[in-house]
Formats: sequence, C-alpha cells, structure tokens
Amino acid sequence: MQILKIHAEPMAKHGDIDYEAVVKLSDGFNGADLRNVCTEAGLFAIRAERDYVLQDDFMKAVRKVGENKALESKLDYQKV
Repeated sequence: MQILKIHAEPMAKHGDIDYEAVVKLSDGFNGADLRNVCTEAGLFAIRAERDYVLQDDFMKAVRKVGENKALESKLDYQKV
C-alpha cells in the first residue's frame, strides 16, 4: 500500500481515496503495475474533463490494469 501512496502522492485528489480497497484488487501487482494504476486513474479523470482523480477512477484503473495483466499471461510466444 505504501508504494501506491508514493505514486499517488503528486496527483490531485478529490475526496478520500480508499487505498486499502485498491490494494485488495491489485493482488499480485508489482511497483510498476501500481504506477500504471495511478496513470490510468489520471487518464480516466482527464477523459471526464477533471483535473483531479476520484476513488472511482482508481477502482476502474485497477480493474483495467488487472485485465491487461491477465491477457499478458495468456500470450503464447513462439521461438523464432
């Protein structure tokens, strides 16, 4: 949870962010994945034409990064 807080610290936030709920959904994520969650949360805020992130942005972001990680693990690389 500390790594997520470090990455989210410089972000403008509106309301309380429940980092524990985000961390529960990010089981198995490394530091880079948590950074990606923060980046995606920022992108969700930008798409909604806001200059701050909400709890909902973090929840959508952690789900999106989790889905992408699941797809990565299913890739089957062939020897060239």
